[in-house]
Amino acid sequence: MMNSTLLRETLLVDYVYTRLRRSPLKWSGMTLLFTLVTFCYGSIFFFSDVLEKNIDLWLKNAPDMVVQMQRGGRQIDTSAELLPVIGHLRGVAKAEGRLWGYYYDARTRTAYSVIGVDDDLAPGEAIVGQGIARLWQLEAGDDLALADANDTPVLFHIKALFPPETEMVSTDLLQISRNDFRQLFQIPAGMFTDLALTVPRQIEQTNIAAKIKERYPTSRVIIRQNLQNTYTMIFGWRTAIFLIISLVGLFALLTFAIDQLSGLWSGERKEIALLRSLGWTTTMVIRCRLYEVGVVILFSWLCGTVLAWCHIFLLGGGLISQILRGWSTIFPEAGFYPMFDVGSVGLLFCITVLPLLSVSLLPIWKIASADPEAF
Repeated sequence: MMNSTLLRETLLVDYVYTRLRRSPLKWSGMTLLFTLVTFCYGSIFFFSDVLEKNIDLWLKNAPDMVVQMQRGGRQIDTSAELLPVIGHLRGVAKAEGRLWGYYYDARTRTAYSVIGVDDDLAPGEAIVGQGIARLWQLEAGDDLALADANDTPVLFHIKALFPPETEMVSTDLLQISRNDFRQLFQIPAGMFTDLALTVPRQIEQTNIAAKIKERYPTSRVIIRQNLQNTYTMIFGWRTAIFLIISLVGLFALLTFAIDQLSGLWSGERKEIALLRSLGWTTTMVIRCRLYEVGVVILFSWLCGTVLAWCHIFLLGGGLISQILRGWSTIFPEAGFYPMFDVGSVGLLFCITVLPLLSVSLLPIWKIASADPEAF
């Protein structure tokens, strides 16, 4: 019984192989088409995973709450006098002032993200991101010349570069000491860009924000969870827009593929009728078609998935990255940290493989179930 079953399966596979060899141009075209469809969807899904992962990593080190002062709807500097008042609110474990801003370099028409820190940076020293280093062809030990708010030249000695693995969030970053930051942007002592609060209990953050808003009506309080939701919504919106636009072209490709898979020529109908006359059951005919189409679709899906993964994680997603990341002049060039999301791969399988298999098996089932004499 086992030998008979094995022989039948072997003959069935041999017949499928013969059918595939009979139409090499058709199946090669289908393979290329399915690979392209899978590649497009896979690139979108994998890049969305990268953005969500980087948002989580970036916000992991962000303060629990941020307090900013506004005037006329725009952010202004925050006085250090607010630190002891807000820091003594119940639930606030720590309050500190932050110095950060954006420096526009008219020479290259680029904007740098600048932060002032209390780390081991001597006056005149700086740590720059990989993007700034590439822009000016800088290495550790070189100098970078900028101009302060009074257009006075300020020279920074490059102490080090941020590691390439952090390029997604540090490519346009310039880190200097707090005193140098105040000199560069002409911010007086006792003033900060905003205040960062540490609130261990998340349940208290909303109440603390309400108290701050009540005491300082012109303030703006940002909670980390709300910030994460905002970033997720922004990147999700961009992904959805790109996906909708790409659906126009993909729909045309899928329509052609479905027509090729579901349409049966008269010769194929007669071949199915002949197989039924020779004793083939409906199940055997469907299995034959399943093997035939399944090999092509699964091979194409695997190739498209691998190509999409390499496109995003090895090549940096150059074809779609600028659309989904937004506008900038300095973009990261290094590949993203490799990751594998089972959910995204499963979703990619469900929206590409299953529909194509379904549309290819349905007409075969209808014809194979009919009376062979009807042909």
